[in-house]
Amino acid sequence: MINKVSLYNFKGLTRDYDINQLTLLLGRNGAGKSACFQAIVYALTGEVEAGKTNDAIAQFFSVHGGHVALEDTDKNWLKRGIKVDHEKNQVSSFIETSDDDKDVPVPDRWKVETESLQLSKFLGMSPAARRDFVMAHCSEGAAGEDDVLSALGAYYAKEIGGRLATIEQLAAMNDLPDDIANLFSLWERPLGIKTILEIEAHKNKDNLTKCMIGLAAKAKEERLFARRTKLDAIAASRELESAAKGAEAAGAEYKTREREYKLLNAELKEINEAIVRYSEAKFAYNQAKKLGLKSAEDKIQAEKQMAAMPLLEKIEEPAGDGWLAEYEERLKVVRDKIETRLKVSDNQRKAEKGVVILTGQMNAAMTAAKKHNAMDMGALLFLLSEIPDEAHEHIPNLRTVVDKLSAGWKKLKGELEAKYEDAMEAHHLARTEVEAAAANELNVKDDVKLLSVIEAEILSDMKEIQLEKSAELVEYTDRKKLLDEQAQQMQKLVTVAEEADKQIKRSQATIAEWAGHLEELEPKSASECEIKIVKAEAKLEEALEAAGAARTYKEAIRKAEANMVAERAWKIAEDAIAEAREKIVGQITAPLVDDLNKILADAGRPERAYLELENKRGKPIFEMGWTLNAVRRSLPAMSGGESVMFCAALSVALIKRSTGRKILMVEADPLDASNLVSVLKALEPCKENVEAVLVATARKVTPGEAWKVLEI
Repeated sequence: MINKVSLYNFKGLTRDYDINQLTLLLGRNGAGKSACFQAIVYALTGEVEAGKTNDAIAQFFSVHGGHVALEDTDKNWLKRGIKVDHEKNQVSSFIETSDDDKDVPVPDRWKVETESLQLSKFLGMSPAARRDFVMAHCSEGAAGEDDVLSALGAYYAKEIGGRLATIEQLAAMNDLPDDIANLFSLWERPLGIKTILEIEAHKNKDNLTKCMIGLAAKAKEERLFARRTKLDAIAASRELESAAKGAEAAGAEYKTREREYKLLNAELKEINEAIVRYSEAKFAYNQAKKLGLKSAEDKIQAEKQMAAMPLLEKIEEPAGDGWLAEYEERLKVVRDKIETRLKVSDNQRKAEKGVVILTGQMNAAMTAAKKHNAMDMGALLFLLSEIPDEAHEHIPNLRTVVDKLSAGWKKLKGELEAKYEDAMEAHHLARTEVEAAAANELNVKDDVKLLSVIEAEILSDMKEIQLEKSAELVEYTDRKKLLDEQAQQMQKLVTVAEEADKQIKRSQATIAEWAGHLEELEPKSASECEIKIVKAEAKLEEALEAAGAARTYKEAIRKAEANMVAERAWKIAEDAIAEAREKIVGQITAPLVDDLNKILADAGRPERAYLELENKRGKPIFEMGWTLNAVRRSLPAMSGGESVMFCAALSVALIKRSTGRKILMVEADPLDASNLVSVLKALEPCKENVEAVLVATARKVTPGEAWKVLEI
């Protein structure tokens, strides 16, 4: 909400106006009430009474320039003014806002509709412009293009089918009376009344006023065209009426000639059909002859090819793979022998290795035992022999022990030497066996080599035999393929010869059949019939020319009747458009008029407002005022005080429907104290829809508590 208006060198004033949502500016004439209103208008629109140019605006500021500023309760501000450069003798305008956005000079929060801010601007517009302004601001929720066309269809259906009829019901009925069916057809048919009105309505679908005017003009145009066409057809029928009566005889003659002409044409058609049938039969006859000759040639050619074809001798199929069994058996015997010899050789090697290992271990053990025992026992006997004789005296049995030990050692030595001899003999026998095994190994290797040679020879023989068998098989396969191809070719030639023979017989039968038909289908000559038709056409043209007047007369009568129906249909459409226009315009303006009447009633006025946007002929106008006791008084006919009161109510109604800042400013000097108090009281509820209401007056009154009084 704007709460501050600042003037700097504007109309000789430099001051601030702290305003409220409802503010009464109280002061004498010339105190600055109007300057406050003009400053608000200039700040929001950049325009003064003298215009929008810098020179016009500069007249409202001092020679040094100046500015005006607005500020709202959210601390947003707008400043607009004039700068004067005396050195360059230039005047420039500027605008600044708290938004500090260089790309948007005037933010949306400061936008306003000039016509709603200044009622004088609205009243200064042409009637058509005022009408469009009201329609644009009051058309929200009003009928659209589809609603208008639907209303027109409903009215048309009721007019032609009865009070309860609808377009859908008429379309579903198959037994409509002729007059209703004709009128309905004019509405529904392609490019009928409905389609024409849809096209016309779509041209101005965004402007309901122009849409209704265009529909009315189109309907009138089509009705007048149908009327003119009807009158022209009636006049033409009157001119042809006398000539049509004398053409009755010519009409009878025309019918006679027409029948004769049809009969001759039918005869000519039969002749031509016979000629076509004969041509087809002759063509079939010739085709049968050609086909018979071609079949005979094919048969002769096939027989020649069969006679010239050389016969190939057959060959025996090569033997199978039975020979492989003999060679495979021989290979098996050789391979079994090789495997047996290899197993014997392997066992001998294992035995040799075991004997060698056993002999070595035995020799080592015997040598170690012999050496150990000999050393230990010799050392003991040596020690005992070195014992002094005096010791024997002290040890009575010592000698006996020494003797027994010596005897035991000798016995043990003898046993060890015997065992060593036995071991040496065993070793000798083992060595002999090893040498025998080595000799046997050489024999095994020789056997294996011999068997391998035998195996290689057998495999070589098998490979040679297999190559021979493969060559025989290839030769047999190629030979058999040639024989098969020759047999197939021979069979084809036999089939061709048989089919040619059959075709020759069929052709002979067809030729015989068509030969008889050709005699029957010999056509007549068409020239005689064509001459008769030419004569009949000449007589028919003569009769047609004589009977033309009658047909033209009937066509004129039919055209007059059709256009009479069309004229009636378009008259119904005109009435439908007029009713829809009156209803829709009334719906659009009713809310605005209701708002006017509410404010007038709150001000204690008995009058009721009216607003007309079209005259009775549907032409756009703009007339408003109020009525009392069925007596109308338009706005220009009101007194100064009445005009201020009515304009205040109108401003509230328009601002309520406008966009941008909603500010109401009322110059209330013409009102007396009583009416001023009534207006102030009536404007108090407006604060719900208007952000600031400013009323300027020089008359001192005591307003309600909601008003802020600002004395200037």
